[in-house]
Amino acid sequence: MAFDAFALILTMLGLGMAFSRLRALPDNTADVLNRIVLYVCLPAAVLMYVPRLHLDFSLIGLVATPWLLMLCTLALVSLATRIFGFARDVHAVLLICVALANSSDSCRKRGHILESACQAADLANVHSRGPDL
Repeated sequence: MAFDAFALILTMLGLGMAFSRLRALPDNTADVLNRIVLYVCLPAAVLMYVPRLHLDFSLIGLVATPWLLMLCTLALVSLATRIFGFARDVHAVLLICVALANSSDSCRKRGHILESACQAADLANVHSRGPDL
């Protein structure tokens, strides 16, 4: 079973490289295929396999890891804020950026996370000192 999956992955990588060199597909093919995987295949796999999962105490590490990372992120950003004397809006932007920067590579490439962080900083500034007139 594992060998079949590994062979399939290597075959798909080989086909991708061959199509890229032959220029047989349009330039945006990778983006289209990534969107199909993210919006169709991944949700289908989740809906297919999640009902088959059985909760077990041995999975507590998997469940706890993201929460522990979030707490570590909060502690380290708060420490950096105190050491460097950042304002509250900068602290909020750092929390948003650090927490979300590793969650979606496609958003990071397009700058959505940075844009959201800047919007959060603008919102924090508006609420702290009022709108610019």
